[in-house]
Amino acid sequence: MSDTIAGSGIGLIPPATACEALSRFLSRGTQTAVVGCMDWARLAKVLPALHTPRFAKQPEDTESLSGHTGAEDFRKRLAKADSAELRTTLIADTLTELTATVLQTTRDRIDRTANLADLGLDSLMSTQLKVSMHRVFGRDLPIMELMAAGSIDGLTQRLDRALSGS
Repeated sequence: MSDTIAGSGIGLIPPATACEALSRFLSRGTQTAVVGCMDWARLAKVLPALHTPRFAKQPEDTESLSGHTGAEDFRKRLAKADSAELRTTLIADTLTELTATVLQTTRDRIDRTANLADLGLDSLMSTQLKVSMHRVFGRDLPIMELMAAGSIDGLTQRLDRALSGS
């Protein structure tokens, strides 16, 4: 069992170390704490959610799964898209990546035709997606319109129209 745990990137700590850490956290009044030795690169292979912004500071030695560099990169790629099909694909791929990040999953687990709510997108996550979309696409899409789009394919159509109007 210990080999399996260590192989996933979680190191075992001696009981004395755990007790010392517990004492330290209890004296601070901390309600929740995790103590352990982590191999973040190995753990990130098992837990893709470690590539989300929430955990970005921990796995310092891992690379981003997304390869996404933000709004400037998107705008450069959009300007180079020489057909409507390439443009739509770029928007859909970027939306899929943003949605996967918000849902703390990998992009290959996102069905572009599925209803956003069925993917697990709740109202708070919709707000996070809206902010991410504004940051990357430079367009403000109201939450109601985001949810009315229904799916990533629906959002792609709406964003393509919004971006074409600029």
